Amino acid sequence: SANGATCGGAWTNWLIVDAGNNVLQTGMAKPPVQISASANVLTYRPNGFTNAATITVCIPTSSPADNQRIVSVTAAGQVSTDRANGGGACS
Repeated sequence: SANGATCGGAWTNWLIVDAGNNVLQTGMAKPPVQISASANVLTYRPNGFTNAATITVCIPTSSPADNQRIVSVTAAGQVSTDRANGGGACS
C-alpha cells in the first residue's frame, strides 16, 4: 500500500483485507529493508488460488553477499523462497 489505507502502489506498507475490503491488519517495511514485487496486489481467492507474483525483500549490504530474498507465489497459491546476490544493491 502506498498510503497504508488502500491496496495498490508501493510495497512500503502492506495490508491484509477481507472480501469486503475491510482492513484487518497493516504493517510497514522498516529501513533499511526494501520490498519490490511483480504485482501491486496479491489476492488469495476462497479456493486458494491467487495471481502469480514474485516479491523481493532486500537489505542494501554486501555482507552477506546474498542480500536479497525472493518470495515466489504461484497461481495455485504455493509459496517458495530463494536467496539472491544483489551485489550489495536492491534494485
